[in-house]
Amino acid sequence: MTEAATTATTWMIVPAHSVVEFAVTHMMFTTAKGRFQDFSGTIGFDEQNVENSSVEVTIRTDSINTNTDARGAHLRTTDFFDVSGETRWTFEK
Repeated sequence: MTEAATTATTWMIVPAHSVVEFAVTHMMFTTAKGRFQDFSGTIGFDEQNVENSSVEVTIRTDSINTNTDARGAHLRTTDFFDVSGETRWTFEK
């Protein structure tokens, strides 16, 4: 019995070549944007069985940058990201 050769590939998410950002409508006429500066992760792609592919991303919530000091400070509070506690979000599939 022979085993099929694996076709899985894993990529590192490199912050220098990637962006974790968001945009939300504010007051129905403008868009507020922000980015997380500190994140890491991997993407695993199984060419022969895509359902076995995976993604794992960790984001430091205290690394948020909105280019607006007051907005960034508000997003760091318990109203949103509560960076006084755990500052890492991890997403996996």
